[in-house]
Amino acid sequence: MKRLLILTLFVCIGLISRAQDEKQNIIKLNPVGLLFGGAQLGYERALGEKTSVVVAPTFGFFKTGGFKYTTYGLGAELRLYLSSEKAAPTGFYVSPGAAYFGGKAEMDDFSGGKTTTKISGYSFKGVAGYQWVWDSGLSLELNGGVQYFGLKFKDSDGVWGDAVAFKGILPAVGFSVGYAF
Repeated sequence: MKRLLILTLFVCIGLISRAQDEKQNIIKLNPVGLLFGGAQLGYERALGEKTSVVVAPTFGFFKTGGFKYTTYGLGAELRLYLSSEKAAPTGFYVSPGAAYFGGKAEMDDFSGGKTTTKISGYSFKGVAGYQWVWDSGLSLELNGGVQYFGLKFKDSDGVWGDAVAFKGILPAVGFSVGYAF
């Protein structure tokens, strides 16, 4: 049994291992998200020649008039690279993804004070994109697609009423700059 486990481990390592000079990891930042009230720092790891996984902590913020919210969350994607001449994480890819976040919302009330509540949300997306990785380690990525986004207030005192703040389909657009190693 022990030999079978060791053999299985070596076979798995052999299937997903690649040459040491190929860049299999990327740390990236989506600076465009800052224009739309969000920031995302991501880590991508190639799992094989055609697949990778992305883990991305997120930070959201939005303010208009007397309303503002701040959120923190975590997202993940599984990428399938379709380029025949390039290995993951380089080339054209398609990717499903999901994210969950929580935070707080604040609104000015009629008495001059503020009411605050917790918020939570989720998103599911499908995107297609292209990622370039140069020998220097610089990476650049563009993607686009659609996402289903839900945001809900969680209010214990009834001012916000546990209401759905937003639920619907939105575009999913990404631009990231990163470092591959």
